[in-house]
Amino acid sequence: MATSDGPSFDDLTRVEPSNDSDDDDVETIKLDPGEDIVAEVRHIERNVGQFDNTVLHLTRPDGTLCKMWSNATIDRRLEKAGVTPGDTIGIKKDTDSYTYETDDGEEREAFNFEVAVMD
Repeated sequence: MATSDGPSFDDLTRVEPSNDSDDDDVETIKLDPGEDIVAEVRHIERNVGQFDNTVLHLTRPDGTLCKMWSNATIDRRLEKAGVTPGDTIGIKKDTDSYTYETDDGEEREAFNFEVAVMD
């Protein structure tokens, strides 16, 4: 019932979720050394998973939707550039790797990433 302050929630038509925007079926990109991606940022999802990582929800130039797990290097560079949804970005995984030691003494291989933003 509407009041003098406007309609109530019960006066509104409920909107059901659509599978069109469900990213569960969207391809997750994992770049190989030397590979890159250029895409428009649709959404930046922060603090995901056990290690509070970032997931970038992207649209490729051909309109294909995808998502990509980010890392601290990529996150810092995107933040420094002030990237928000709607911006076009490029991410390239370097071919040279380096090793580092985890807190529990394991050695791991890692790669640097280059990040570019369309002006």
